[in-house]
Amino acid sequence: MSISCLLFIPTIFGIISLAIYPNASTLLSERALTQSETFAVALWLINTGLITPIVGIFVFIGLVRLIRSQFEKTKISLNELFHISKKFFWSLVFINLLLGCVLIVPWILTLPGFGLGILGTTVTNDALITLGNVLLTIGVVVACILTVRWLIYYTYAPFALLFEDHHGRKALRRSRELIDGRFWGILIRMAVPKIIFLLIVVAAEGVLSYAAEFLVSNAVGLNQDLAVRLTGILATIIVSTGAIFANPLMLTTDGLLYQSLKENRQKKSAEE
Repeated sequence: MSISCLLFIPTIFGIISLAIYPNASTLLSERALTQSETFAVALWLINTGLITPIVGIFVFIGLVRLIRSQFEKTKISLNELFHISKKFFWSLVFINLLLGCVLIVPWILTLPGFGLGILGTTVTNDALITLGNVLLTIGVVVACILTVRWLIYYTYAPFALLFEDHHGRKALRRSRELIDGRFWGILIRMAVPKIIFLLIVVAAEGVLSYAAEFLVSNAVGLNQDLAVRLTGILATIIVSTGAIFANPLMLTTDGLLYQSLKENRQKKSAEE
């Protein structure tokens, strides 16, 4: 849980930026932003685009390696987890980039329909437009199916890296190897725990958010701008707290499933 608490780092930066962020009327007006408002906008962009992803990757690596140490019945310190996170940071980024490229490939199937549609519109040909729309629809359906299928097949590539030290394309191949032939069973075992945890977290966040809005709206002496800021800050804290509790639970279920798949594969290989 202490590793997951690192998620409060981007939360703190987010609170600072929200506290001094220019209000909507200022953003829509032609008035130049003050130095503090410019700083708030820059901090929000840096926090969203840089700090949050980096911290998220560090937390993911640390939690997964901590789960692995539980299976191996070994102890690992926070300092060791930090060094491990630094060691595997770029390897995990590379695997995620590979996975992103794999998931983009199916959408190439939509290009013929899209191209025919543009051509038909340019030359004002209804037949080409109709054919383009049909091909585009088929391409989108097939692309969605392949995207979901490949996402499931390769979703454990990061675990292949952090559990078994498979890097790059080897991690993708290892993930597919473990899931191949068990697609629907794995999909159900992956989805059900996550759905349950998410429903619990969303319900808890909803109750806390409602309570926060009620308290802010009924506070005496708050103008609308301050009330909006306080609501945003409280919402940020609530969401971050939910993520801190949910991440270890969901990653633990993934770790248990990966370990089970790995052991089953080892038994099958031994029998062969």
